[in-house]
Amino acid sequence: MSSSSDSQVAERDPTGQYVRYDELLGEGKWKRVYKGFDEFNGIEIAWSVVVVRDILLYSASDIWHLIAEAELMKLLDHENIAKCYHFWIDYENSKLHLITEFFSSETLLHYIVKHGPVNHTSIKNWCRQILEGLDYLHTLDPPIAHRDVKLMNIFVDGNSGIVKLGDFCSAKLIEPGSREHSYYGSSPFIAPEIYRGNYNEMVDIYGFGMCVLVMITREIPYTECRNQDEFYAKVKNGVKPDILNNVTDPQIKQFLEMCFAPASIRPTAIELLNHPFLAVVSQAESSTSQAELSVSQVTSAQVDGLMQVVKEMKCGDKIFKLQGSKKRNVIAPMSLSISYNVENKMKFEYPMAIETGNIDEFVKEKIATQMNLTTEDGEVATEIIKELRTELLSQPNTVDNQKLMSEELSDYNIGNLFAENPSDARPTTHEILIESMGDGDEAEAENNNGMLSCLGKLLSSVCSNP
Repeated sequence: MSSSSDSQVAERDPTGQYVRYDELLGEGKWKRVYKGFDEFNGIEIAWSVVVVRDILLYSASDIWHLIAEAELMKLLDHENIAKCYHFWIDYENSKLHLITEFFSSETLLHYIVKHGPVNHTSIKNWCRQILEGLDYLHTLDPPIAHRDVKLMNIFVDGNSGIVKLGDFCSAKLIEPGSREHSYYGSSPFIAPEIYRGNYNEMVDIYGFGMCVLVMITREIPYTECRNQDEFYAKVKNGVKPDILNNVTDPQIKQFLEMCFAPASIRPTAIELLNHPFLAVVSQAESSTSQAELSVSQVTSAQVDGLMQVVKEMKCGDKIFKLQGSKKRNVIAPMSLSISYNVENKMKFEYPMAIETGNIDEFVKEKIATQMNLTTEDGEVATEIIKELRTELLSQPNTVDNQKLMSEELSDYNIGNLFAENPSDARPTTHEILIESMGDGDEAEAENNNGMLSCLGKLLSSVCSNP
């Protein structure tokens, strides 16, 4: 569906397939980029217009490069290279028109500024895609050097997360064994060898490294330089920007150092793709590890929390609240809270083997003294513990519960199901905590590890046999 109702149609291409709107997307040294629409395929496009008379003050070489960019882009076919659909020259009006992909989120620089700090997972994803595009260019015969790799020339689709390298105005075919001598690029992404006038496609790796440095630090390189001459001197002599010292992750710093290495030992795009910083886990391994991570986040405390039984009694102006859950069929962790004008709360572990008739002795010895309960309070506490004990004993035993949970793990993402350990404690309480550990905890951990292993094998099998 055309969006002509939203923007005024300014012109159509000679074939009638493309329309240009008056909405300006951006401007460069030589061209203006407008929003447009492909009426045959029903997609938005970017329509670039270059007025040749605006650049006649430069040279015929500049015009040649503009036409070469269009011809070159039409030949390129890679997911991470901006696609050129069509171009033509309007000799009557001395204009060159270029129809390319439209990116709703603009450049990677704009995207980063718009969305603030970006986590390393996203940065790694972008890096892989940029390097895939550069590897495509550099392994053509002959290879192509982009010569202006910077965040302003990398475009991102905000919906899919796909990034593409665009603006091939400075691109150059590198003949085998040849070295370029002309000056192209944008500060501070220009490699040192460009200033020395002897370079090849490896300048793109240096520019890529500067892009990564900006993404990681969110700072502009070489701001420590007081003037342009100082900047040129530093870069030409291979002095790295001060902000590199702000990178604290050893793996990322090593990755960047490799990008900034002398051209003769600078790694290729494919070599950087194999660096541990950008290591990609296989789909089966990734699915398994994510599942194991989710399940490993399930703790016994979370399960106990959901199995808790809560009892509440009122005695005058006091509210007695008791929470408890059965653990290993022997111990029942309980939390008694008595809320009134004095804050009072206690956590304890109740031995389930104690008969109902002996609960009053347990309360007197283990609870009443520590909580300074009156005789009446002790009687209420005894009664509420009896009720809770009776309900806990009616629950299925813990072994059966573990077996049931193990059988259902394959149907649920447990890590997402239990968001946090539930707590109904009042904000105005004083807490006395008594912890207990025993051999049963080790057995419980062993059972959980077994479940993780089985789930991992199951998912691995499913992922490898779709």
